[in-house]
Amino acid sequence: SQIYAIPAGSSATTAFSVQQAGILRLVAEPADILSPRLVGELHQGSLETMSSTSLVGPGMVTRISPGSYELKLSATDAACASCPHDKIP
Repeated sequence: SQIYAIPAGSSATTAFSVQQAGILRLVAEPADILSPRLVGELHQGSLETMSSTSLVGPGMVTRISPGSYELKLSATDAACASCPHDKIP
């Protein structure tokens, strides 16, 4: 588990390695309901293994193979048009 404080317009990147294939489950919960949404990107080298997605809400689950990865979390003030939680009045 890791905890990040990411101000609007900023990002945090972490690198990690896995030795066996597995499932990566990432859940982002804002500490403040007024905080910006988070967008996640997962790369293995120059290959994007998970396309950018909004993480506030149901989170993200993806299969990963052995290797080294880089996860980037970016804070954005923009609403996610395709996210059901942004359509609630």
